[in-house]
Amino acid sequence: MKAFIAVCVLACAGAVAHAADCLGRDDSASRTEATDKAIVLCFDAGGCWAFDIAARQWAHHAPLPADTSQPVKAAEPRTTANIHVCAPDGTDCRDIDLPGAWTFGNLETLQTPDRARVAILGQGSSVYVYDGATRRLVVTIPPWKSKYDPDGNVIRGGAFVDGNLAIYEASSPVSDEVRLFDGATGKQLAIIAPAIIGDPIELAGGDWAFPREDGDAFIVASGKTGKLRAPISLRGPGVTDSTRGSSVSFRTTDKQLFLTARGDAASGIVAYDLVTKQQSRYLPPLCAK
Repeated sequence: MKAFIAVCVLACAGAVAHAADCLGRDDSASRTEATDKAIVLCFDAGGCWAFDIAARQWAHHAPLPADTSQPVKAAEPRTTANIHVCAPDGTDCRDIDLPGAWTFGNLETLQTPDRARVAILGQGSSVYVYDGATRRLVVTIPPWKSKYDPDGNVIRGGAFVDGNLAIYEASSPVSDEVRLFDGATGKQLAIIAPAIIGDPIELAGGDWAFPREDGDAFIVASGKTGKLRAPISLRGPGVTDSTRGSSVSFRTTDKQLFLTARGDAASGIVAYDLVTKQQSRYLPPLCAK
């Protein structure tokens, strides 16, 4: 499960340097990092600043190390039906036979934590759900009729949430409609929401947050039933254009706090208390206009 997701990166063009002790309201972050201790935002025009989660305070931070990761090269198609599904540590690998002869290197394999269910997607447009122990196909989940044209009816991803399967189907060039399916039978349980972008984030009490494309809110739903909860909203004083900056979403490992940032100085950090369902916004030091 990813606790940190980067949704979009848009450098602030033509930025002007500001005083060392403050940020311009329009400053936009191009690098981010999140841990249980702090969220770091590095601004093109104002250097790096860290939000201390415990103290709820902002302070200067050293520049983040350079990103040395290399892009993953797409594998060539291969004519085999056997897919190796391994435990997270790379051991206990099992072969699963997909329907048909053609499989591709970009297949995505999903598993429940107990490995009782395995889902494979990326071949054609359907999702294949297997019994993790017997390796037998349990159900095939086809795409549903989409309003998106011309590339409608394309399943682009998925995630197991509390044993059930959230499937992402294209609803625009960059966003997806998410529906929840029973992980044992493949029966559709609920339509979560359209215009979702990014992986779901586990909250507390069996709830999951799904980030909206516009960045204004997170749709919150039960992983068991798909029942919608109150959304986590980013709207408020100082919130600016959702397309700016490098958006970050992070849930502390103790499941007490959910923190979000749009990546621009004027929006700051939203800390959402998962117990009380209350949120607070914390702005970094802003330069006087």
